Amino acid sequence: MTSSSSGSRVRPYLVTSADAARLPRWIPLLFCAVYVLAGLFGRDPWRTDDAIGFGIAHTMATGNSIDWLLPNVQGQLVPDEGGPLPFWAGALGMHAARLFNTLLASFFGHAADG
Repeated sequence: MTSSSSGSRVRPYLVTSADAARLPRWIPLLFCAVYVLAGLFGRDPWRTDDAIGFGIAHTMATGNSIDWLLPNVQGQLVPDEGGPLPFWAGALGMHAARLFNTLLASFFGHAADG
């Protein structure tokens, strides 16, 4: 607990519009431009791991029960991708999206009938 000898309370610093107008705008814009350009040209838009992960989840969502136990992409085993939990979550998300799409189509199909 701190006390002040002058008796004034500590208040948050507020920036007035005049103070904000004096701030140089080019510095944050330069940081944004560097960040965006580095993201666009510094790497590929899809890394190989992203595509493999999506392929495993898609195979689980559209395949049979063995695909849920052995991570694979269209029959090619992919043992180096770690545990199956993220792929299970992705496959369940695909099933949930398919169910939501079916329910939405059913609702709007019946609503259109009158």
